[in-house]
Amino acid sequence: MAAGDGMVRRPLRASQLLALRDLRRDRVFSIVIVLVSMLITALLATTVGGMLTNNDSQRALYDRAQSSDAYIRFTGSQELDDEVADLAATPGVDGVDTSVSIAVTASAHDEEATLNLTSVDDLEPGTSLDSDALVSDRDVILPNSAASALGLSTGDEFTVDSGVEELTLRLVGTFDDPVFGSPMMGYKRAVLNSDAFDALLADTQASSGQLALVTLVTFTVEDGADQPSAEDVLGDLDWVGDAEFAYDSSFIMRTYAIIPGIVSAVLLVTAVALGLILVFVLRHVSSVLLRREWRNSGVLKVLGMSTGQIRMRLGTRLVALSTLGALLVAMISVWTIPALGRVYLATNGLSSMPVLVPWPLLGSVAVVVGLVCVTAVFSTRVLTRLNPRAALDSQMRVEGRRWPGPSLGSLVAAPTRIALTLKDVLRAPGRYLSLGVTALVFSFLMGALVPLGSAFATRDRVIELLGLDAYDVTATVVTQTDRPGEVFDAALSSAVADVGLDNPTYVAAHRAANVRIGGRTVVATVSDDFPASLRIAEGRLPANDREILLASGLASSIDAAFGDEVEIDTGRNGATSYEVVGLYDTVNQAGLTMWLGEDAFQRLVPSEPSPYYYVAFESPPDETQVAELVDSLNEQPGISATAGRAQVSSVVSMVQLALRGVVALVTTIGVLLASVVTLLLAMSAIAADRRTYAIMAALGYGRGQLRTTTASGFALTATVAALLGGLLARVAAEPLLVVLLSGVGLSAIDLPAKAVGTVLVAVGCGALSGASAWLAARTLPRVTPGELSSE
Repeated sequence: MAAGDGMVRRPLRASQLLALRDLRRDRVFSIVIVLVSMLITALLATTVGGMLTNNDSQRALYDRAQSSDAYIRFTGSQELDDEVADLAATPGVDGVDTSVSIAVTASAHDEEATLNLTSVDDLEPGTSLDSDALVSDRDVILPNSAASALGLSTGDEFTVDSGVEELTLRLVGTFDDPVFGSPMMGYKRAVLNSDAFDALLADTQASSGQLALVTLVTFTVEDGADQPSAEDVLGDLDWVGDAEFAYDSSFIMRTYAIIPGIVSAVLLVTAVALGLILVFVLRHVSSVLLRREWRNSGVLKVLGMSTGQIRMRLGTRLVALSTLGALLVAMISVWTIPALGRVYLATNGLSSMPVLVPWPLLGSVAVVVGLVCVTAVFSTRVLTRLNPRAALDSQMRVEGRRWPGPSLGSLVAAPTRIALTLKDVLRAPGRYLSLGVTALVFSFLMGALVPLGSAFATRDRVIELLGLDAYDVTATVVTQTDRPGEVFDAALSSAVADVGLDNPTYVAAHRAANVRIGGRTVVATVSDDFPASLRIAEGRLPANDREILLASGLASSIDAAFGDEVEIDTGRNGATSYEVVGLYDTVNQAGLTMWLGEDAFQRLVPSEPSPYYYVAFESPPDETQVAELVDSLNEQPGISATAGRAQVSSVVSMVQLALRGVVALVTTIGVLLASVVTLLLAMSAIAADRRTYAIMAALGYGRGQLRTTTASGFALTATVAALLGGLLARVAAEPLLVVLLSGVGLSAIDLPAKAVGTVLVAVGCGALSGASAWLAARTLPRVTPGELSSE
């Protein structure tokens, strides 16, 4: 029994000693495995964990402020006493409240934005805000996102215009608005002290500026499984159809996730690509280790260790190293993900709370370790053919008898350096497989992300790709009239003539209406014309009052398709049937929206014409011309106008900043990884071909010539693989991004592809790989001819 125990202890002790020796000897392999595992885990944890952490952080801010469960907005000072009383009497509803704000156009540093002047008393009770700073009647506190969009800092002054009067306000602080703080929200609250707001409200009402007022109705629902949800309550309110919007808390949270969703999609692609690289790197490392450890494995076999134990010994090294890297990143991410989230949001005028969702970290570790385990199992299958005697007699070539490659005589027509390079590549193509995959993946990522960054390079391109509502000028007819169209047309004609512009190509009255479709309450845009900027993904524009357009995100959520008949209602006159004749892409309203013609909406709810007008020119005027046009319109009686495209500036800047950061991050990771992998492969190739290099040195080839041969082979392989990756990106990048971005309401992405960019990336990748191999080739052996017999 004791002898048997000794037989067990000897192979285990031998295995431990060999493992310690291996870790000291194979430091480069170990560092590469740990590094790649860290990168993949970090990207997976950031992609999923960062997204969920952002959602939980916003939800925590929302709850801490004691925000309501639903917000309903109306234009004008509404008489809603009866409706509010009925809502308060609804079972499961409490905390019903109403407030009024004043819509104004804010101007600062050549930027404009629409704000809603609000009394500090009307904010959510838990909102974090320094109300003591509101000393003067002209002091104001802005949401972080609004201050960022206008380029304002504490102490700066800016002007606001309600269409009734123009004021100069001073920014005395900023706050994180947990409800309307997202850049995707068009409703932004500017906070005044209660006395200043009451005075402004009285002046506005006395000047018949009812259309400059906004009424907000809020309510909360009681907790409990048997209680109705906020969305259900909204769906049962027939008077909500007159509202500009009616949002429940889940919809508000969705607006905060749109831009992070785009970033996460790109990072997810990068993580998957790095996972592919990890598999091939592990395959190469396993091959090198098996060739080096073949004799040792034979010794362990003789000592009584089973084939399974020997396979586990080699596989355990790979798994242990990758687990170490993954766990290191997981532990670091506990601090870095919330910290990076705060930096990312603060850069874009937002705030967050330090919230962490732990399970994505553990899931990322499990994915990476599982991937390594599977790779190790398949890579060590060759050990099942281990013959101890053969292993002890000689170092077995796991790869089998290799083809020596074409003779140099057959390549005599080529220069010597080129001939040596071709012979080296053709003799052992398997050695370059991992390098080729790394270069191909890196080139694919660059071929997808660089054009994606270019596609979002300008404000107009961002507006077009995201399907944002952006016009050159927006205006409101603030005087009470039954014919607002005639009033605005006259004012616009006069203003266009004053500035000297060509007539606009698009002038239409819009309004927002809450409707129910497919069991959802959504905000629909009602217009007497459809703009050419709509990104139609499928179908066409409506041609009569029985046809509508659905956003792709809404169509997907209610399982509707092009050509379907859908029913829409406002809770008043019953449902009306329409045909879906087109689907369009947009991130407006988180992708849950639709367009109806004015005639189509009149079939649903007969109503007064809209006083809100939107103007676009065929060739967008420059900022100076827009400013002159807006000033001229505001001089017309009863008109309040603002520059339209400036209203989405915060969204545009956030998207551009986020994408620039992602492209820079992925490029840095790609360059780092390509360099490290090339160094690893070059060093292992030089070690494996030590005898071959010694023979070539004995034949008269200089070390510089051999270094050039090694570097050229790596550069050639990387360049060819990168060209293939660039071509693959031109074919597959757009469909892949469409799949990933469909969750934010986009079904098509047009990437500007340029052949010169593909070539430059390929040449750069080849040069990087060649330089890394040249550096690694400094380890070329200095073997004398007399030593060859012992090699």
